[in-house]
Amino acid sequence: TAKQYSLLASKIFDAHVYTEKLFAVDTCVQAITRLPAKDVRPFINYLAEANKDRTADLLLSLLHRLPAGVLAEAIAFILASGMEKQCASVIGDMLASRAAGVAVVYWVARNLEKAKAMGICRPYELAVQIVAVMEARMSGDDLKAQNMLRTLVEEKGALDVLLPDMSTTERRDVLIRINQG
Repeated sequence: TAKQYSLLASKIFDAHVYTEKLFAVDTCVQAITRLPAKDVRPFINYLAEANKDRTADLLLSLLHRLPAGVLAEAIAFILASGMEKQCASVIGDMLASRAAGVAVVYWVARNLEKAKAMGICRPYELAVQIVAVMEARMSGDDLKAQNMLRTLVEEKGALDVLLPDMSTTERRDVLIRINQG
Protein backbone atom coordinates (compact mmCIF):
# COMPACT_ATOMS: atom_id res chain seq x y z
CA THR A 1 0.00 0.00 0.00
CA ALA A 2 0.96 3.62 -0.22
CA LYS A 3 1.79 3.75 3.51
CA GLN A 4 4.13 0.79 3.15
CA TYR A 5 5.89 2.51 0.23
CA SER A 6 6.10 5.69 2.31
CA LEU A 7 7.60 3.95 5.34
CA LEU A 8 10.12 2.12 3.23
CA ALA A 9 11.07 5.29 1.39
CA SER A 10 11.60 7.26 4.60
CA LYS A 11 14.02 4.61 5.87
CA ILE A 12 16.11 4.64 2.71
CA PHE A 13 16.19 8.31 1.73
CA ASP A 14 14.49 11.63 2.21
CA ALA A 15 11.12 10.64 0.76
CA HIS A 16 9.91 14.21 0.36
CA VAL A 17 12.71 15.10 -2.03
CA TYR A 18 12.07 12.07 -4.23
CA THR A 19 8.30 12.36 -4.01
CA GLU A 20 8.56 15.93 -5.21
CA LYS A 21 10.52 14.74 -8.24
CA LEU A 22 7.67 12.37 -9.13
CA PHE A 23 5.40 15.38 -9.70
CA ALA A 24 7.52 16.41 -12.70
CA VAL A 25 5.53 15.47 -15.82
CA ASP A 26 8.18 13.43 -17.63
CA THR A 27 9.38 11.71 -14.46
CA CYS A 28 5.84 10.77 -13.52
CA VAL A 29 5.08 9.39 -16.99
CA GLN A 30 8.27 7.32 -16.97
CA ALA A 31 7.59 5.99 -13.49
CA ILE A 32 3.89 5.21 -13.81
CA THR A 33 4.12 3.61 -17.25
CA ARG A 34 6.89 1.26 -16.15
CA LEU A 35 5.06 -0.07 -13.11
CA PRO A 36 3.35 -3.45 -13.11
CA ALA A 37 -0.43 -2.97 -13.34
CA LYS A 38 -0.94 -3.99 -9.71
CA ASP A 39 1.31 -1.14 -8.53
CA VAL A 40 -0.30 1.72 -10.46
CA ARG A 41 -3.04 2.43 -7.91
CA PRO A 42 -0.65 2.32 -4.91
CA PHE A 43 1.67 4.68 -6.79
CA ILE A 44 -1.18 7.13 -7.40
CA ASN A 45 -2.23 6.82 -3.76
CA TYR A 46 1.34 7.50 -2.67
CA LEU A 47 1.39 10.73 -4.68
CA ALA A 48 -2.06 11.64 -3.35
CA GLU A 49 -0.83 11.28 0.23
CA ALA A 50 1.70 13.98 -0.57
CA ASN A 51 -0.84 16.24 -2.32
CA LYS A 52 -4.21 14.97 -3.56
CA ASP A 53 -5.16 18.03 -5.63
CA ARG A 54 -1.75 18.24 -7.27
CA THR A 55 -1.91 14.52 -8.08
CA ALA A 56 -5.33 14.90 -9.72
CA ASP A 57 -4.14 17.92 -11.73
CA LEU A 58 -0.99 16.08 -12.80
CA LEU A 59 -2.90 12.98 -13.91
CA LEU A 60 -5.40 15.14 -15.77
CA SER A 61 -2.53 16.74 -17.70
CA LEU A 62 -1.11 13.30 -18.54
CA LEU A 63 -4.23 11.62 -19.93
CA HIS A 64 -3.01 11.87 -23.52
CA ARG A 65 0.29 10.16 -22.62
CA LEU A 66 -0.89 7.16 -20.62
CA PRO A 67 -1.44 3.60 -21.82
CA ALA A 68 -4.90 2.07 -21.39
CA GLY A 69 -4.43 0.34 -18.03
CA VAL A 70 -2.76 3.32 -16.40
CA LEU A 71 -5.28 5.68 -18.00
CA ALA A 72 -8.20 3.80 -16.42
CA GLU A 73 -6.63 4.13 -12.96
CA ALA A 74 -5.82 7.80 -13.53
CA ILE A 75 -9.37 8.61 -14.64
CA ALA A 76 -10.83 6.69 -11.69
CA PHE A 77 -8.68 8.77 -9.33
CA ILE A 78 -9.54 12.04 -11.08
CA LEU A 79 -13.27 11.29 -10.92
CA ALA A 80 -13.03 10.23 -7.26
CA SER A 81 -11.28 13.55 -6.60
CA GLY A 82 -14.35 15.46 -7.77
CA MET A 83 -12.88 16.65 -11.06
CA GLU A 84 -15.47 15.10 -13.36
CA LYS A 85 -16.12 18.32 -15.30
CA GLN A 86 -12.43 18.95 -15.89
CA CYS A 87 -11.89 15.34 -16.96
CA ALA A 88 -14.86 15.47 -19.34
CA SER A 89 -13.54 18.72 -20.80
CA VAL A 90 -10.01 17.39 -21.40
CA ILE A 91 -11.21 14.13 -22.97
CA GLY A 92 -13.90 15.93 -24.96
CA ASP A 93 -11.36 18.40 -26.31
CA MET A 94 -9.03 15.58 -27.34
CA LEU A 95 -11.84 13.81 -29.17
CA ALA A 96 -13.18 16.98 -30.80
CA SER A 97 -9.73 17.91 -32.11
CA ARG A 98 -9.11 14.30 -33.20
CA ALA A 99 -6.03 14.29 -30.95
CA ALA A 100 -7.18 11.48 -28.68
CA GLY A 101 -4.90 8.48 -28.57
CA VAL A 102 -6.13 4.93 -28.81
CA ALA A 103 -6.10 4.52 -25.01
CA VAL A 104 -8.47 7.48 -24.57
CA VAL A 105 -10.77 6.28 -27.36
CA TYR A 106 -10.78 2.80 -25.82
CA TRP A 107 -11.61 4.17 -22.35
CA VAL A 108 -14.55 6.18 -23.71
CA ALA A 109 -15.83 3.26 -25.79
CA ARG A 110 -15.53 0.95 -22.81
CA ASN A 111 -17.29 3.41 -20.51
CA LEU A 112 -20.03 4.66 -22.83
CA GLU A 113 -22.66 5.20 -20.17
CA LYS A 114 -20.28 7.15 -17.95
CA ALA A 115 -19.01 9.11 -20.96
CA LYS A 116 -22.59 9.96 -21.97
CA ALA A 117 -23.43 11.07 -18.43
CA MET A 118 -20.31 13.24 -18.38
CA GLY A 119 -21.18 14.76 -21.77
CA ILE A 120 -17.75 13.92 -23.16
CA CYS A 121 -18.69 13.88 -26.84
CA ARG A 122 -21.37 13.24 -29.38
CA PRO A 123 -21.80 9.63 -30.51
CA TYR A 124 -20.82 10.53 -34.08
CA GLU A 125 -17.50 12.06 -32.98
CA LEU A 126 -16.68 8.95 -30.97
CA ALA A 127 -17.65 6.58 -33.78
CA VAL A 128 -15.43 8.44 -36.25
CA GLN A 129 -12.54 8.28 -33.78
CA ILE A 130 -13.09 4.56 -33.19
CA VAL A 131 -13.00 3.84 -36.92
CA ALA A 132 -9.89 5.99 -37.43
CA VAL A 133 -8.05 4.39 -34.53
CA MET A 134 -8.92 0.89 -35.67
CA GLU A 135 -7.50 1.61 -39.15
CA ALA A 136 -4.21 3.09 -37.91
CA ARG A 137 -0.95 1.15 -37.75
CA MET A 138 0.19 0.81 -34.16
CA SER A 139 2.75 -0.93 -32.02
CA GLY A 140 3.49 -1.57 -28.34
CA ASP A 141 0.94 -0.39 -25.79
CA ASP A 142 -1.06 1.35 -28.52
CA LEU A 143 -1.41 -1.92 -30.41
CA LYS A 144 -2.64 -3.65 -27.25
CA ALA A 145 -5.24 -0.92 -26.74
CA GLN A 146 -6.21 -1.07 -30.41
CA ASN A 147 -6.78 -4.83 -30.13
CA MET A 148 -8.88 -4.33 -26.99
CA LEU A 149 -10.90 -1.67 -28.83
CA ARG A 150 -11.35 -3.99 -31.81
CA THR A 151 -12.66 -6.71 -29.47
CA LEU A 152 -15.00 -4.22 -27.85
CA VAL A 153 -16.36 -3.19 -31.25
CA GLU A 154 -16.54 -6.62 -32.84
CA GLU A 155 -17.67 -8.74 -29.89
CA LYS A 156 -19.53 -6.29 -27.70
CA GLY A 157 -20.98 -4.05 -30.41
CA ALA A 158 -19.62 -0.72 -29.14
CA LEU A 159 -20.40 1.00 -32.46
CA ASP A 160 -23.88 -0.55 -32.59
CA VAL A 161 -24.70 1.19 -29.31
CA LEU A 162 -23.71 4.56 -30.79
CA LEU A 163 -25.57 4.33 -34.11
CA PRO A 164 -29.13 4.90 -32.81
CA ASP A 165 -28.07 8.23 -31.27
CA MET A 166 -26.86 9.57 -34.64
CA SER A 167 -28.67 11.28 -37.45
CA THR A 168 -29.27 9.33 -40.66
CA THR A 169 -26.47 11.25 -42.39
CA GLU A 170 -24.04 10.56 -39.55
CA ARG A 171 -24.92 6.85 -39.49
CA ARG A 172 -24.41 6.64 -43.24
CA ASP A 173 -21.02 8.37 -42.96
CA VAL A 174 -19.84 6.03 -40.21
CA LEU A 175 -20.96 2.95 -42.12
CA ILE A 176 -19.19 4.18 -45.27
CA ARG A 177 -16.01 4.71 -43.25
CA ILE A 178 -16.27 1.20 -41.83
CA ASN A 179 -16.82 -0.36 -45.25
CA GLN A 180 -13.89 1.57 -46.75
CA GLY A 181 -11.58 0.47 -43.96
